[in-house]
Amino acid sequence: MTAIPRIIMCFGALALATAAAHGAELNPAAVAFKLPDQIERTSPSANAVVQQSVLVGDPAKAGLYMVLTKWLPGHMSRSHFHPNDRFITVLKGT
Repeated sequence: MTAIPRIIMCFGALALATAAAHGAELNPAAVAFKLPDQIERTSPSANAVVQQSVLVGDPAKAGLYMVLTKWLPGHMSRSHFHPNDRFITVLKGT
């Protein structure tokens, strides 16, 4: 298959997905959102250079959890490891 038919198929699939999304009403009870200034952030310790917001789960327990982490200015990370898998998405910075 050449590139042109693939592009057409992608746009077709996107159009169908968009049409299906507009056909269903969103249940307000199933959706929660907060603006960045409304998210409560805590520091794990008094001298922490990080602020965290727990979205799902408990970081102190085994199992899945998700946190938003904000590193404060002046933080410099050193080489380290974690005993389990981590999936990290950087929203701003390096």
